[in-house]
This record gives sequence, C-alpha cells and structure tokens, in this order.
Amino acid sequence: MKQTSQTDTRTSWKNCTWRSWRILKTTRSFCYPRTQYRHYLTNCEADCEVVADKTFPLNSTSMKLPDRYNKLREHLPSNEVSYGIGGIKLFSAGELEDGQLGYSVAPDGNSLCSGERGAWQPNWVVIGYETGLGDPLFLDIDLASLPVLTAMHGEGAWKPVLVATSIEAFGMCFEEFARISQGRSNPVECEANPVSDDERTVFLRRVAELNQASSAPEFWNVLVQC
Repeated sequence: MKQTSQTDTRTSWKNCTWRSWRILKTTRSFCYPRTQYRHYLTNCEADCEVVADKTFPLNSTSMKLPDRYNKLREHLPSNEVSYGIGGIKLFSAGELEDGQLGYSVAPDGNSLCSGERGAWQPNWVVIGYETGLGDPLFLDIDLASLPVLTAMHGEGAWKPVLVATSIEAFGMCFEEFARISQGRSNPVECEANPVSDDERTVFLRRVAELNQASSAPEFWNVLVQC
C-alpha cells in the first residue's frame, strides 16, 4: 500500500472541514465497485490498441509521456482549478517525476508495483491530484485511449475509478469544471454563490456527453458539491 509521500503532507493540515469532506465523499458512494472498472476496461480494450511505448524513466530530467498528453497540457489554460474546499491540481512537467513517489516508486527508488492484488500498477502514471483529499489522478497507459482514473487513499488497496474515458475527454471536462468554478474557488465564495441544481445538471450532462456516456463519472458529481 502507499508509503509516506508528498501527498500526505498536502492533506495533513486539513482541519475538521477536511474530515467532513471525507465523510461527504464516502457517503456519496464515491468509490465505484472494482467490477465496474473492469467492465469499462473490457469494453475499451475491444476497440483500443495497446500503447507500445510506455517507458517512464524516473531518473531522467523529464518523464516521457505520450504526445497526446503533452499536447493537451500545452492547451490547458491552468494547472489548477479550485472549487470550495476541493479542486484539481495537475502537475507541471517539472513535477511529474516527484509526483510518482509513494505510488509507483518509493523514496529510495524501489518499485512499489509488487504485482499483488490491490497494489499500484506499473501502467498507472500520476498526473495530478484532487486537492480536497489528495487522491491521485492517473493515466492508464496500457490503453490507447489514455483514460484518467482516481483511487481513494486509506482503502487498504488501490481501487481505480473512472474520471474520464480519454485524456482528451478529461481536458474538456477540466475546462467545464473551470467554468462552473468561477466565483466558487473557496468555501466563502461557494457559500455566497452556491451552484444551483440546474447548473449542476447542465455541467454533469456536458461531462457525460464528453465521455460519450449516459451519465457523468461520479468523480465530477462529488467535486461540485459545496
């Protein structure tokens, strides 16, 4: 399971508000059953080719990432979007290597991908995190679609859940999230300007469309709860 990492220091300062957010996320069934993720992979693998080049040397100056991911990052206007007490932070190119610490690699350089059930997988590459709890956002580079996933800390095993069906869909969802977050970037603003039911419905419908799904991944629904 995850060893001590920089993610722990990001969330350790959180007070009772952090704890309330944790309870909120848990009670809203944020963590999908692992079978649902497997079902998604089965469907996706039928239409996708395996990415051949998936080398991510941690001892290099910069990590080698798929061109599609690099192209997306060039066009995103920001690395971070805040909403209430949460949000999304994406690593810059210079932060990517350190971002793998505690997930695929230990601070001493040893791999944490043991191959055991529930362990971190070598085909998962962390690209950022959800700022409310520090849960990682990561690519599955074994699939050509490059889906974006997340998983909750403290579960005893990594249980990936879908954030976006492709890196392109994630980029567009990120931009939609930035729009609905305007004027709601902290708890005070969020309380003064709460998102309406209509706004949330429109946002989630758009996220579902971008992922070519009948409903939006639960990650986005939880993210816009003030």
